[in-house]
Amino acid sequence: MTAKRQLRALLCTAAALALLAAPGCGEDADGDRPAAGEASRAYAELLRGLRKAALADRRYGALRRAEDLSGAERAVVLAFCGTAWGVVINSEEETLAERPFIVARIRRTAEFELTGNDYSAAARAPYVAPVRAAIEELDEVVGLGEIDEPTNRRYKKACYA
Repeated sequence: MTAKRQLRALLCTAAALALLAAPGCGEDADGDRPAAGEASRAYAELLRGLRKAALADRRYGALRRAEDLSGAERAVVLAFCGTAWGVVINSEEETLAERPFIVARIRRTAEFELTGNDYSAAARAPYVAPVRAAIEELDEVVGLGEIDEPTNRRYKKACYA
């Protein structure tokens, strides 16, 4: 993939996330957070619903449902859906076979979202472990290395209401 195409994909994903992200991204007001490295029940349910909808080729509204999540889990859902959308829009289907590329793209996008567009190491530091844990849960449910072009299109469909 050319540098110009990578930049366009990153910009498209960032623009989509900026439009979808609501202010106040952070912890739940009631302080009900999972233990470190453990996905919240709402996040796990969202991922299972997303997978089920994608397999059935149905809309699920994962982005809308992600508004109820906080922190890294919300950012990872936004990044995953943005990546699925970007792959289709930018005709980047060849990147789907590259699991490390897809994981890194989701990670970078989620961290960028959480830091308020500050990608310095210091700004990203508090989010590295939570984002990694959220991506691991996503990978366990969705199987990032097993997504092909038709499956990606179904995930894109399931992401949006």
